[in-house]
Amino acid sequence: LEAAYHLVVSFAPGERPGREALDDIEDALVRAVGLEEHQRISAAHRDRGHHHLHVVVNLVHPVRLTKADLRFDKLALSAACAALERRHGLVR
Repeated sequence: LEAAYHLVVSFAPGERPGREALDDIEDALVRAVGLEEHQRISAAHRDRGHHHLHVVVNLVHPVRLTKADLRFDKLALSAACAALERRHGLVR
């Protein structure tokens, strides 16, 4: 039983979004999959030659103690990524 959702956001070589953009990207993607009320931690780094952001979210809601069901997360993330790429001028 997995209790964490690990999201990795990779940016094109040479792209390095600022802190404000990274915060917006993290918030928008977590909201897109319905986990905005859940506990999370994130880290941005570039140990692979390109900048990327890791976001780990607790799938268990902190108050209701129910586990989130993310069967359709890829569709929601795809739409959110397209909007974020436009908003922040990122490579599609």
